[in-house]
Amino acid sequence: MSDVPDAPAPLDRWLTQAGLDAFPMPSYVYTPDGLLVAGNAAAEAFWKVPNAALINSFNLVDNGEQLGAELVDRFKRCAETGESQRAGATLFDFSQGSELPTNERSRMWLQIVYFPLLDERGATRFILGMGFDVSEEMRRKEEVERAAAQIEAQRETIATLEAARAEIERQRETIEALSSPIIDVWRGVVLLPLTGEVERARVSVIVERLLAAISAKHARYAIIDLTGVAQLDTGSANQLIRIRSMVSLLGAECVLAGIQPAVARTITTLEINLGQVNVFNSLRDALQYCMDR
Repeated sequence: MSDVPDAPAPLDRWLTQAGLDAFPMPSYVYTPDGLLVAGNAAAEAFWKVPNAALINSFNLVDNGEQLGAELVDRFKRCAETGESQRAGATLFDFSQGSELPTNERSRMWLQIVYFPLLDERGATRFILGMGFDVSEEMRRKEEVERAAAQIEAQRETIATLEAARAEIERQRETIEALSSPIIDVWRGVVLLPLTGEVERARVSVIVERLLAAISAKHARYAIIDLTGVAQLDTGSANQLIRIRSMVSLLGAECVLAGIQPAVARTITTLEINLGQVNVFNSLRDALQYCMDR
């Protein structure tokens, strides 16, 4: 029995040059150790490289650094197992220089599929590598991913703004509560001291808190101290005066104290009748009135 190895079979036993040229996509044929032995017309047109410059000189396995580990690993697996292998889309970037001449595009995405050409014993004799240009698909994928990232960033921004708005609202409520506290000064007597500028929106909140305190504490008197209020617009003045009716509906009496000259002028301009409202110059007098009743 001879120990002389079988002579390499010619490629055209499996695939003729005409058959290879019939493939519309760039295609090369390699030996199992990675040596390029044939290429089709589509590959030559795609890469703008004569096949003669690559045949029997370019080795795929030896160019793993340029081609990427996955392409070489898939090639080796195809050679070892005799099974077709599909690599993921691979970016070929020759913009920084390469031993491989390329066409006018220096960057492109290719998806490579390897097909084993087997002999009658099932041994891999050659490997057909076919390249599919998926640059456009990858470009659209990158655009979708960028758009998704932008949307996510916008969502995070909105969430941050919402959290900030909620925090500002909590701080505003805290400040409002501190600036207009409802004080339980005596049995059946609650005090609402007002300071600073009393705006219409603020009055609405104050009224709500005052009525809730009267109901919760079963108060008979509600003193509104205006000593710290230098000015009052007409809308706020009207609302404050209407508090008397609301307080009365809860079975309590509204008492005003410390009205400043500017506030008094506003009330006079509105021709508001305070005949049924007890008004005192100072908070002390108002407290004394409530305690004596």
